[in-house]
Amino acid sequence: MWRYLLFFVVLPFISFNIQAMSLNDFERVVARNLEYRSQSVQFNDYLVTKLKATGHLTAQDLVQLKEQMSTRVKEQKALLGQMQEDAEGLWSYFFTGTFVDFQKGMRALALGILFIDNYLLATTLYEKQPILRRLLNERDSSFGQTQNALSSVTKEFYSRTNNMAKLYALGVYKKVKAGSKNWFTDKYMKVLQSVIESSFYWKEVAHYNDIRFVEEELRLLFTGLDRLWWGSQDVGFRVWDRFVFGVSKAFGNSAGEIQWRKGKLWENAKVAQQMKDAFQPLDVVFDKIGAKLTDKVIPGYWGHVGVWLGTEDQLRALGVWNHPKIVPHQAKIRAGKGIVEALRKEGVTMNNVEHFLNIDSTAIMRRYDQSDEEKRAAILRLVSQIGKKYDFSFDSESGSSIVCSELVFWTFIDVDFSLSRMLGRWTIDPDAVARESFPGGIFEPILLYHDGKELTGDLREQMQNLVERDVKIRIKPESTRGPGLYFSQSL
Repeated sequence: MWRYLLFFVVLPFISFNIQAMSLNDFERVVARNLEYRSQSVQFNDYLVTKLKATGHLTAQDLVQLKEQMSTRVKEQKALLGQMQEDAEGLWSYFFTGTFVDFQKGMRALALGILFIDNYLLATTLYEKQPILRRLLNERDSSFGQTQNALSSVTKEFYSRTNNMAKLYALGVYKKVKAGSKNWFTDKYMKVLQSVIESSFYWKEVAHYNDIRFVEEELRLLFTGLDRLWWGSQDVGFRVWDRFVFGVSKAFGNSAGEIQWRKGKLWENAKVAQQMKDAFQPLDVVFDKIGAKLTDKVIPGYWGHVGVWLGTEDQLRALGVWNHPKIVPHQAKIRAGKGIVEALRKEGVTMNNVEHFLNIDSTAIMRRYDQSDEEKRAAILRLVSQIGKKYDFSFDSESGSSIVCSELVFWTFIDVDFSLSRMLGRWTIDPDAVARESFPGGIFEPILLYHDGKELTGDLREQMQNLVERDVKIRIKPESTRGPGLYFSQSL
């Protein structure tokens, strides 16, 4: 009897906007969720093994994690929405006792059990891993991921409203099954019965009596409190993250303003045109200026890096000019603002070559191994970062905000860039990006300027010399085409 009283508590929260679900539709939902569950378990095993081996995830791992789980979270919410709509059958059956209403209510139970099994067997695996939980709860506009997306699924699992409705439905199911009504010969009901009784959850609770059901409700309550403890750990990380973010932002913004001269390539029309003529979509461009305080206190040769998105003609040739992600940026592209870069104040923005050239040194490096399809995918990943804030936490695994070198990390997700550990997080710096153009690297330098002068010869070796500080520079003569002048210089 207590289940019927519980149902009147649940009643105000149940939606009555019923949408019929055919047997074929229901079977497709079940198949999709079983596939989701299997894939999620396998992917979690892969991620946990990867974290144990290396301590961090690659960009490709992160993209797959966010793409898959963003879709899965939406699917689970849709599953709950359909369950809550079908729950009208529970209310109607209480008064009418008809087969049609019973079938609706049992479909709600079957959908609810699918959700429960998904959570217990798959979703909770991600929630137990602090790094995965944090990544899936952060806001990331690139994937349409909202703040606390994973936690919202957990909240629904431990919802008292949903659990009371579930317990009531289980009671109705067991009562009708034990009774004299021959309703389980219907094809739809046989499928519903199969989903319910083959579930992990049913095998756990099928033998429960009323008292045991109450104990189950209490267990869920205390387990939910345990999940709150997990959340408190994440709050601690966020507090530390915000502290690091604030200190870094204060230093970066103040130090970044201190510059005692213009760059040696500033207003150099020849170099600007040379770069424009050279640029192809997805070229990576570096900068360094010795007249900034940040250059003196931040380790590494290169101080900044950006990515050339492309001109209108270049993007049309690749077939992405009219893509919905490109359309909002067409005006800037036509205005020559093809360099996508993350700046301290502006965040991820677009600028032209002239704006970029307030520097002493620059380089362009390019990949030659990508197909047009791979280039299109990389371009769309690049533009999806535009508008994000600057990542003063320097956390390469987080996609909620972006630092300049992380822009390359999230664009070329198949490249295993070298990451370093700093303040409890994994980070990537411009020099780590440049190392991929060393001899044997996946990128190739096509243009290189150091201290206002163009370098020639083997640009892979020149890049390595600059970054590793073992410099043997070959300067290209200003007015001759003969061999250049070799000399050594300490940076």
